[in-house]
Amino acid sequence: MPFHETEIQQLVSDIWSTMLGMDTQPCDQLDWLNRDEWIGQVKIHGARELTVTLSGSDQMVRLATAAMFDVNGDAATSDLLRDTWGELTNMVAGAFKSLLPGNCFLGLPSVTDFGVDAPSASNYRILTEVGFHCGEEQLRVTIIDRRSTIRTPANDLADLVAQ
Repeated sequence: MPFHETEIQQLVSDIWSTMLGMDTQPCDQLDWLNRDEWIGQVKIHGARELTVTLSGSDQMVRLATAAMFDVNGDAATSDLLRDTWGELTNMVAGAFKSLLPGNCFLGLPSVTDFGVDAPSASNYRILTEVGFHCGEEQLRVTIIDRRSTIRTPANDLADLVAQ
């Protein structure tokens, strides 16, 4: 089983249930890769150098905003949608951080929408990626190890240029 997958499933379920009154179900396949999405990220520093990302469809973020702030999700402003996803990302990252040994500290959450300037994990190792269904919508939590780089031709070229 991937790095802390069971614990991530439980903490997401607890956060969605407690904060939003919504149920989540883990899923193996996500079919939304071509849909609009929001991506939140929080970096964890210290004994581990990780990034926790929370990705969700636009409709998932709107439903979460409606539940969290008791507003019409379809009429919510972009700032309110971003605040909601940032808060949820921070909660997931904070709960995940509590599972880690040693001293770790959370960075501030950042949120991008619709894949614009999405955080890249292309040079880092993905430790875990867990998908969820929440009603008809989907979300995903990804844990990225920033200390473990993947060797790519671009890395090799950068190393050669630096010499």
